[in-house]
Amino acid sequence: MQCDPATVSRDVLIVFAAKYLFLVIPAIAFIYWLTAPSRTRKYLFFLGMAVGLISVIIGQAIAYFYFDPRPFVTGHFQPLIPHVADNGFPSDHTLLSAVIAATLTTVSVPMGIVLWVITAMVAIARVSAGLHHAIDVIGSICIAAVVTMIAQRRVRARLPQ
Repeated sequence: MQCDPATVSRDVLIVFAAKYLFLVIPAIAFIYWLTAPSRTRKYLFFLGMAVGLISVIIGQAIAYFYFDPRPFVTGHFQPLIPHVADNGFPSDHTLLSAVIAATLTTVSVPMGIVLWVITAMVAIARVSAGLHHAIDVIGSICIAAVVTMIAQRRVRARLPQ
């Protein structure tokens, strides 16, 4: 049996993006944080911690009531990345990526756009690898975005001028 080189190349890119690309986001965010003014660093720290913690709690609470079998389970195929057959909602990789992208967007729209593009690539790769349905990654993005919109007002109001 011969392998099509284009398919192999595509699969390698999907596996890389689905497994490792999300790690680029905290690295970029950390470099941005290091170069930011002290007040911005403090704001990003508290906002990021709040949004991250609340988003994970909300994601886990929804997952407790909503079970979405992974596509490889329902479709009876081998995913590009081996994975346990647990609940696919929410996508943890996408949730982490979206939390960081949403948090940085509150202080730098250009940096936020870069991180949102990478987040979209991670989400698409997770779906393309057969690990998640679209609802899993869209739900993760929505959780992070809504929590960030609510939390940013509260964190800004509580930080000293």
